[in-house]
Amino acid sequence: MKTMLKKTAVVLSMVMVCAPVGAMAAQKLIVKDSGGTTNKFVVNDDGTGISAPDNGFVGIGTAAPISALHVVGSGQTFAQIKASSTTTDSALAGAGVLLTHNKGTAFPVSGDRLGYMNVGSMDDLVPTTNRFGGGFQFNAAGNWSVDRGVTPNVVHFPTVMYLRTAGASGAAQTRVTIDQAGNVGIGTITPTSPLQVVGLPVFANNAAAITGGLTVGAFYRTGADPDPVCVVH
Repeated sequence: MKTMLKKTAVVLSMVMVCAPVGAMAAQKLIVKDSGGTTNKFVVNDDGTGISAPDNGFVGIGTAAPISALHVVGSGQTFAQIKASSTTTDSALAGAGVLLTHNKGTAFPVSGDRLGYMNVGSMDDLVPTTNRFGGGFQFNAAGNWSVDRGVTPNVVHFPTVMYLRTAGASGAAQTRVTIDQAGNVGIGTITPTSPLQVVGLPVFANNAAAITGGLTVGAFYRTGADPDPVCVVH
């Protein structure tokens, strides 16, 4: 292992020394192929390749990354992050993204965020600020634990998922919730049945609903007792 590292260091040193001074102005590290002619890995400081400034962030296509990994591209696919799996095991096939909560040796407690993924836009006046457009988030719905005194161990990993979009003010608004019991809530973050919808408009009948602006297929309540849910037709 030591011999391999020494040889690698020699190769890298030779590449750095032999490269033209002008070409090295923005290239901080070059790793070439076995023939010594093709660049296989290049670290730049001008934003055209991979940049690793002193803040510990890594930029691809940017010399000023503002997160742990910041990817910038100008084409349709240049800013995409793609993962693929070549396994022949059908149970493991397909690539994925793993977002994990890490509190060292401690399990998450109720309310802890486990992971999230958002979409949005950079601010037009403050380029380092992200503006929220929508996304989803997973939280611990209770304290996570494992009962290790029994066989097999009993695990308690309650989780709740929130689907959010930006409201008129730009603030994140939870639109759909799926709790640890599988209950789905629309307009509520605490559903108490398999499907709970809060906030349906109230109209006396189908004609009133259409007059009120609803279109075919929309739902409304009558406000009577009992209070049926109706579909505009």
